[in-house]
Amino acid sequence: TNSKFMYPFARLGLTPELGSSQLIPFVVGMSKGKEMMFGADWFSAEEAVQWRLASAVCAPEELLPKAMAFAIKAAAVHPETARLIKKVMNSTLREKLDEVMKRENAVIMEAIDKSGSFLKGRSKM
Repeated sequence: TNSKFMYPFARLGLTPELGSSQLIPFVVGMSKGKEMMFGADWFSAEEAVQWRLASAVCAPEELLPKAMAFAIKAAAVHPETARLIKKVMNSTLREKLDEVMKRENAVIMEAIDKSGSFLKGRSKM
């Protein structure tokens, strides 16, 4: 309930990195993804759930017990079954992610080069 999130790239004169240029539009859709990246606005935990970036919102005192309950369930799954579930669920994204991250790294260096002065004095979010 107290969490808030932001994709600050545009405010910093930078471009998305770590695969977020692929993953965010995949999860929230292209138009919402562009709004999030260009707008660089804070959004709430409730919005994160609505946009499928998170699965639930809970009070801070409930977070650790809920996380532990899920961890216990996940740990009960046979390790090979868990590996194969992750492999099949992640394969579509993973196949392209390395390529996307190479492209992002090149573009972020270009952004730093072209808007480097933009970064000065922009530390406050």
